[in-house]
Amino acid sequence: MMKCILCRARAILLVLGMLAVCASAFPCPYTFREAGFILREAAPYRLCLLVKSDTPDQDSLAQWLDDAADELLRESNVQAEVVDVDGDLEEGLAARLDSLELADGPAAVLVPPKGEAQCLAALDPSNLNAKVVRSLVEGVVDSPARRILREHLVADWCVMVMAQGADAEENQKAEANLRGAADDVVGAPTETGEKIERKPFVLVVARDDPRERLLVESLGIASEGPKPRAAIVFGKGRRFGPVLEEGFLERAYVASMLRFLGNNCACTADPRWLNGPVAPMAWPMDLREKVRDQLGFDPDSPAAWMEIQSVQAAVDPEAVEAGETWPGGADPLLGGYKEFVVEGGDGVDAAAGRSPQVASRPTPPATSAVQPRAVDDPAPSLERKTGAAVIAGLGGLILLAALGGAAIFLRRGSSS
Repeated sequence: MMKCILCRARAILLVLGMLAVCASAFPCPYTFREAGFILREAAPYRLCLLVKSDTPDQDSLAQWLDDAADELLRESNVQAEVVDVDGDLEEGLAARLDSLELADGPAAVLVPPKGEAQCLAALDPSNLNAKVVRSLVEGVVDSPARRILREHLVADWCVMVMAQGADAEENQKAEANLRGAADDVVGAPTETGEKIERKPFVLVVARDDPRERLLVESLGIASEGPKPRAAIVFGKGRRFGPVLEEGFLERAYVASMLRFLGNNCACTADPRWLNGPVAPMAWPMDLREKVRDQLGFDPDSPAAWMEIQSVQAAVDPEAVEAGETWPGGADPLLGGYKEFVVEGGDGVDAAAGRSPQVASRPTPPATSAVQPRAVDDPAPSLERKTGAAVIAGLGGLILLAALGGAAIFLRRGSSS
């Protein structure tokens, strides 16, 4: 009996040791904010110009659309195509279009990676030309608010986008709370020990601004009632966490969400926080270079993607097979990848902590009691993170050896 118990104890110790090695050797090196620049999309937005077999001048329409897409969509998460609804439609697209109430004539429809398709406009065949098509394509990926959003996503900690409601007093109150929360987190330490040095930017979108319809609808913050709604946006235009509305637009709650953006994206937090919707927008090369310079590593590199691939697979398995789900090949934002030499580094180490439970309405995340890193201790680069992983792995092996030795000792003691 004693021998059986010892065998089971040794097996349990061995399994625990192996788990310790795995957990120690492969720590996630990125915060939510950093991961937002690395994540890949499972599929693009699809701008479909719907025509019928008898729609005139289809060849010209296709050429105008190709020209506009080549100029405006090359560095975006949107692809464009002319779709003949009288022909054989792919099953997935047909199902998405069936939910729309479309006019008999041509129409422009935007099909998001997830969620319902949106009819953008009915098209008059007699008034279609290259200029009209170009304007339509440009409006899908560009607007005044999105130009501001792109710049501040890189320059600042994040962007809080607020869509105004009908009640002016509620709008003022919510905006004041957002701006107060932004002030509160400047200089605050995150879970990783880094300080939030760049104040979150507040972007207010006027109610019923037609130019910003796609932005607010894609983020899920379009307000139909008197009260405003808001979203914390990070990375390449992705919403972080839930829509902020009513009681969740309070200053303290928003500030806790902003700090939580600095948590490790998997080791100490639920990675489902990464799975928010993304706005349709361009992400040009000059902006990607700014991201690279600020982070201290290239988020478009295969090495960065490999480190976060398992994290994204846990919450969005389709995104890991992006090369198969993007029509015509992989995400075009990665097609022109180049290696750059980066001076210095601005990465972070993982630290212990806990994340809130993710549900349809999570509770406010508690702030981590982490002391900021000393001024003379620079943030570790990606190479330092890899070195830390190796050291952690060796520590796990030592732990495993110690556990094995303990099992042998116990076995010898029982036999004596």
